[in-house]
Amino acid sequence: MRRGAGPAALGLIAAGLTVAALPSAASPQHCPRAESLVPGGHWHHHRIGPGVRLAEAVRHDALGHVSIHVIRIDLGRRRVAVRPLLHTLTRRLPLSALAARRPHLVAAINTGYFDFVTGAPTGPIIRSGRPLVMSAVSQRVVGMRAGRRMQSGPVWLVAHLTTRRGSIPVASINELRTPPGLAIYTPRWGAHRIRGHMHTRLITMHGRTGAMGHARTVPAHGYLLAAHGTAAIHTLRSLGGHTAVGFHATVRTTAAHRFQQAYGVGAAIVRHAGTPRTGFTCMSSNTKTPARTAIGYADDGRRLVFVVVTDHPHTRLHGLDNSQMSKLMVQLGVNKAYDFDGSGSAEMLARLHPHQRLSERTYPADGTERPMPLGLGVFVRS
Repeated sequence: MRRGAGPAALGLIAAGLTVAALPSAASPQHCPRAESLVPGGHWHHHRIGPGVRLAEAVRHDALGHVSIHVIRIDLGRRRVAVRPLLHTLTRRLPLSALAARRPHLVAAINTGYFDFVTGAPTGPIIRSGRPLVMSAVSQRVVGMRAGRRMQSGPVWLVAHLTTRRGSIPVASINELRTPPGLAIYTPRWGAHRIRGHMHTRLITMHGRTGAMGHARTVPAHGYLLAAHGTAAIHTLRSLGGHTAVGFHATVRTTAAHRFQQAYGVGAAIVRHAGTPRTGFTCMSSNTKTPARTAIGYADDGRRLVFVVVTDHPHTRLHGLDNSQMSKLMVQLGVNKAYDFDGSGSAEMLARLHPHQRLSERTYPADGTERPMPLGLGVFVRS
């Protein structure tokens, strides 16, 4: 637990958002009214790179203490880059391991939701403008477009196989839960077996189909094509063996610009600058105030903001419900903000000085780092 946000930015905090929490007035289904946690706090500020600032604070509220950690990134600084941290999609590692041996990395956080069995992310991922995980079903992402600005919006996959006999639609790429149709898995999926009872066919790296069967492991030098549903199985069988195929995939979106990099997100906790969202439910078998990670942006997408609030079970240090998190992000001046994964996954690392190692800035709610498939790293070129 440490400190959180840039001094200039904190001066922009919306004044007047100072409603006291009234937990007793809330029904069991709805979150209590959010407290004001940003103004008046004792914030500790760190410049961890050109255009990258960390600010941290521990605030008192009606339930105990809230440990807040904020990273602000000026995307106009050309020396700054934000990139995914991963090995393969189904290889879960602690964030510190995903961040290891990256000399220009100055900060890292966890990203979106993932499956505990396979480790695979459950939301879309776009890297270098291409889909890494995606389906034909529209899903919301937040990410970076050309010009190094943030945006958000729905994305969906348009992909197909090409053969001498024509084009065959593909419904998903590296998706944990495949929609009906053909699904393709690339070596980026990793060593974990594909779940489900699907007919499959291997495609070699030379672009030729192999034998049809029930393989569940993606080859290291090829692809696995899986059929979900009767019609898809029939299509897979009709391909035959040793058939030359090509694969083409693009990302479609209704956002103003194409995404160069993007990540699946949870609830939209801020939709408009200066206006917290309300009406969230706070029913949970785990906790109503878990550790949380959020991603937001401001200044027409030029400034990226990461926030992590921690939870230490069985102590007075607790996380926030969605209403609280919404108000916190509004007070930090973002235009839009979304949930990333939270609870035991919520984590932030930072390098406070150039020659120091990355340090854990947050308390892991599980008591130790939770392995995850994907992190998000902030890099500064020297």
